Amino acid sequence: MLTDTKDTEAVEAALRRHQRSPEEVARLGAGITPFSYRDWQREAPPATAEELADREEFLRQRDAERESSLAREAGMELTP
Repeated sequence: MLTDTKDTEAVEAALRRHQRSPEEVARLGAGITPFSYRDWQREAPPATAEELADREEFLRQRDAERESSLAREAGMELTP
């Protein structure tokens, strides 16, 4: 067993203490409009050159990791 029953019960009790009632959630959310991706997209400033370069690097690394993972699953090893 990964966790002790007492530990699990204590964690669940702590979580229940921090949960909000539906009434409290409604009160806190009153007057707040939901997030609109279209509005954000229209109002957001364009990405900077640095942000674009970071994103390109992230995507390049992600693709390399994916190719490596697929090769390992197929029983082949790619050499850089």
